[in-house]
Amino acid sequence: MLRRSGEVLLGVGLLLLCLGSILVGQTELDAAMETFFAADTPTAIDEAIDRLIALGTGCEELAARLRRGRTYSTIEETGWRILDRVCSDGVTRVYHVFIPESYDPSLPTPALFSLHGAVNQRPYTIEEFLPKRAMWEELAEENGFIVVMPHGDRDATWWSEAGRQNILAQLTHVKHLCNIDENRVFLTGFSAGAHGSYWMAFHDPTPWAGFIPLYGSVSGPSLGPYPCYPRNLINRPILAANGLYDEGIPINHESSLIAQLRMQGVGFEWEIYPTTHNLFLMIPYEWPRTTVFLAEWERDPYRPKVLWETSQPETGRCDWVRIDEIAERWGGAGFEDINLEWIEDAKRLAASIAYEASSGRFVVVGVEPDGIAHRIGIEVGDEIVAIDGQAARTDQEVAAVIKRKIPGEPIEIEVLRDETSVTLLGLVPMPDSVYRRDQLTGSIYVSAKGNEIAVTTRNIAQYTIFLSSEQFDLTSPIRVITNGKESFFGDVALDIEFMLRQAAVDRDRQVVYEAKIEIIIPAR
Repeated sequence: MLRRSGEVLLGVGLLLLCLGSILVGQTELDAAMETFFAADTPTAIDEAIDRLIALGTGCEELAARLRRGRTYSTIEETGWRILDRVCSDGVTRVYHVFIPESYDPSLPTPALFSLHGAVNQRPYTIEEFLPKRAMWEELAEENGFIVVMPHGDRDATWWSEAGRQNILAQLTHVKHLCNIDENRVFLTGFSAGAHGSYWMAFHDPTPWAGFIPLYGSVSGPSLGPYPCYPRNLINRPILAANGLYDEGIPINHESSLIAQLRMQGVGFEWEIYPTTHNLFLMIPYEWPRTTVFLAEWERDPYRPKVLWETSQPETGRCDWVRIDEIAERWGGAGFEDINLEWIEDAKRLAASIAYEASSGRFVVVGVEPDGIAHRIGIEVGDEIVAIDGQAARTDQEVAAVIKRKIPGEPIEIEVLRDETSVTLLGLVPMPDSVYRRDQLTGSIYVSAKGNEIAVTTRNIAQYTIFLSSEQFDLTSPIRVITNGKESFFGDVALDIEFMLRQAAVDRDRQVVYEAKIEIIIPAR
């Protein structure tokens, strides 16, 4: 077919016009995405989201761009840099960031947050803090990961809301600065910093790949404002260590607590080193283990099974499951309360025994309230002769016998009182709980197989499931079964605004959610 030259020129012109429009559109979208990635205030985020929505780009294209992330610039100076930010309480706090020489802005890089001890005091000055940085520099340089060391203090402890928000905001800022591998971000700490590492594992595990609490106690999070739930520790791997001669963290107490956690299925890797409460004595023992842990573990943000318990829905979520409202509701099969107990404290005589040179006897010189001795009726001046028929006179002998007892079982102690044998009968006290239970607990267990999601809840009035096309087939119907009843079945609508707002919260290329399902559980 023959065409006039004018028609050909018109066709070429229209083609060029279309291509130009596409290029202009792509350039505008590129600019809008960079603005979104850079937005760091609520107003800037709102404006960036409104701009992206106004462009009319499809959800699939935006999701792909969110997963691709921003383009990172070359960092001219590696090594340490000192940054600061205004925290939620209005106080400006410092944090230190180490970038290894091997850092390549085109490659995602692992990161390690390290929390210092003695956080319940005045803030460290920068000069006081500088020696603490040396502990990580060599290891980070050799293994190619970024280190972040926040400053905490008595007003922003690691287990406070101000401290938690400070750490997470610093993580967001470091993601702006460097190409962070979101599936390999770890949290460690020494002493009180270890308590903080445990606390985050209990209350906000989502951004972390694993936790490395060193010379702290799993009981430490009880210092915080919220109840703690041991089952939550199942969600992430934990590499812990304590000192055999640590005067602040008695090893027998910690052994008992960790044994209880392991019985609940928590995947603890735990070592005891022959040192006191000393960071630098611990380092030679711990570094090889930490290096392997950092290299081998990475987060799976779309785990098919999630278990989560909280009394504070606003504090955190667990991966793709969020508790929105806690209230007394039906359900709860299999959610009996799990707590840790101070078993070793219960299995103590709670009395002081001293050698009396004048008589050659070991006599009781003090009795603590509410311990075995007080409950059973031991008095100052008594000489302990036997426990359950087994000879026991000294501190060591008495402790060895009582250690084998079980809380709640009968105990018989024979004493000499004014040269008269007296048999005292009683029970070994039941142990106190480690974590308080003064608020209503919401519990949820979610299991996904294909597009079917089975959910068990206790005391939850509303929860949300975040949906990603990387975990579910969003082109097919999804079924949700809550406590044995179908609570949702059908297609889900892709929600661009939700996707962008959640991406602005998470700042995580590995977790982009195109849709959500909100489930309300009615009262009976």
